[in-house]
Amino acid sequence: MLRRHLALGSVLAGSTPCHAETTDAPPPAVRSFAVRAGWAYGLGGELELRPGHWGAGLSGGYVPGLGFGGYAGLQWGAQPLGASGPVAELGLFRGLHSPLRVAPDGFGAYLLGGYELAPTASTSIRFVLGGGLPFSTQPTFPTFEFLARLTAGLAF
Repeated sequence: MLRRHLALGSVLAGSTPCHAETTDAPPPAVRSFAVRAGWAYGLGGELELRPGHWGAGLSGGYVPGLGFGGYAGLQWGAQPLGASGPVAELGLFRGLHSPLRVAPDGFGAYLLGGYELAPTASTSIRFVLGGGLPFSTQPTFPTFEFLARLTAGLAF
């Protein structure tokens, strides 16, 4: 009897309600796909599929007077898409012979790191830089190629 009286008193006082009210707020949207445009081995764009911290990306662009180049690789982000944070990627790229690349046109391996800025949950600005090693049978020096990408777009 004393227990019931104490329980009823605490409910009336508002300290411990019998049934806590819950609000069913929808979970935040999980972004897993991004489309961006900008400088991606020339004027072009990139596609990124990253449902969590790890994913895949494909990007490319056109360099006037030289042709098409691009990247395909594995991507990592400290935060999911739609949130700002450090990013990195590695994979294969197709490079073009130019004053900045002594190796002939062809493929190579690359590693880039940078930052993704997400002003809103559905917009994304990504800047990465790093380098690549061209696969070349001709001896060239230097064999290292500086690479950078700046793109902006939407995350879905």
